[in-house]
Amino acid sequence: MVDLTVVLGGLLLAGGVFLLLPPGEDGARLARRLRPPAAPVPTASAGLVLRRAARQTAPSWTARLGERLRAEAAATNLSLRTVILLRGLGAGVGGLCGVLLHLPLPFLPVTAGLGLGLVGVFLARRRSDRLRLAEEQLPAALDLLASALRAGLGVQAALEAAARETPPPLGDELRRLLGEIRLGTPFAQAAEALTERLPGREVRALVVALEVQRETGGPLAGVLETVAETLRARARLRGQVQALTAEVRLSALVLGLLPAALLGVLWLLSPGYIRPFVEAPAGQLLLLGAAGLQGLGFLLMRRLGEIDV
Repeated sequence: MVDLTVVLGGLLLAGGVFLLLPPGEDGARLARRLRPPAAPVPTASAGLVLRRAARQTAPSWTARLGERLRAEAAATNLSLRTVILLRGLGAGVGGLCGVLLHLPLPFLPVTAGLGLGLVGVFLARRRSDRLRLAEEQLPAALDLLASALRAGLGVQAALEAAARETPPPLGDELRRLLGEIRLGTPFAQAAEALTERLPGREVRALVVALEVQRETGGPLAGVLETVAETLRARARLRGQVQALTAEVRLSALVLGLLPAALLGVLWLLSPGYIRPFVEAPAGQLLLLGAAGLQGLGFLLMRRLGEIDV
């Protein structure tokens, strides 16, 4: 029995050594023939390659936020530091109001967001007022520019004359445009910066007319007079549309602010009456859902009252 065990152990050891030895040429050829075919390596399609490249070259959210803040600062004629400070103060004051009103903890981000939103409304209002004033000044500035061109002045000299006679904000922007051109900035780049500070169709029309005349030539004075008359007709039509949609916009404002105002009045007059509802988890969820639906309805009504002219 011992001899048989030794023989079997020797055979197993020899078989193991044989399996561990590298195969010869015939064995390697046979192994290659018996090896299953390898799975094809998946190759990236053109769409996948483009998507990967877009993800690699797309700016991060911090870069997009910085670009948005810079555009907001340029459109409101404020410094970037001032815009960031106003945003931070709005969020801080909103959160502080929630603390002073002894609101539950889940509502503090909501009040901070409301403060941030109020600052955004203020900046948007400032931007729209500045743009509207510049658009109202643009037809008169185009008439001055056309008159200077008909008097024999060049385009840059005519722009200087129009900038001197035009009040702010359009006059300041024209002077800034001329200053950038004198410092060596290409006209296309300086004009693009102007449209970023005054992002309106009317200013874009002026920039396009100047660029076309600069590249191809032609009677610029007649083109500017036609653009000025078109802008005046568009302003009259916009005023009529604003008058016809005033009721819808006012209704959206009243219906949007009424529930929040009523909640605030009840909280100040009878806090014990409404505090159980506000402090209960189910009540908090209901209030958050109602606030979201109310905001959505307000935006939809505002959208219905906005007609692009």
